[in-house]
Amino acid sequence: AIRDLSRLLAPRDQIGIVSFNDHARHILPLTPVYALPRVLDPALARVEAEFTTNMAAGVASGLDLLTQRPRYFARRLVLLSDGQPTHEEKMLDPHLERAAREAVRIDVIAFGLGAQVCKTLLKRIALRTGGTYQHSADLYELT
Repeated sequence: AIRDLSRLLAPRDQIGIVSFNDHARHILPLTPVYALPRVLDPALARVEAEFTTNMAAGVASGLDLLTQRPRYFARRLVLLSDGQPTHEEKMLDPHLERAAREAVRIDVIAFGLGAQVCKTLLKRIALRTGGTYQHSADLYELT
C-alpha cells in the first residue's frame, strides 16, 4: 500500500512510517519519495505485527513526525489499522485535538471483518481531523 501511495506523490513529497502495537516507534523518518527505493524495504522489514493496537501511541508518534515540517506543507497522516483498539479509546482524544490544532488530516484505512472493526471510532478519527475513512475486508485488497 505504501508503494502505491508513493506513486501518487511528487518526488520531493515525504513519507514517514510509524509502527505501533503496545507502543509506537518510528520505522522511517520523513523521507523524500525519490529516496524510497533504497530505504523502504529495510524499513518495512522492521515492522512487527503483534496482538495489541495502541492507536493513541501510533497517532501521537505520527504527529511528532509531521509537525517537524512547517505548517505551509500539507500534513497528512494515514492510519492503517485493523480497527481493534486494545487501549482506552479516550486516550486518543488529546491527539485528535492536537491534529486539528496543527492542521494534520488523518485518513483512516481499516481492514478486517464485521464486529472486529471499530468503525465508529475510526470514522470519528477521520471526521475530527478533516480526513477520510475507507474500509477493506482484506488487507491484500490494499496492495
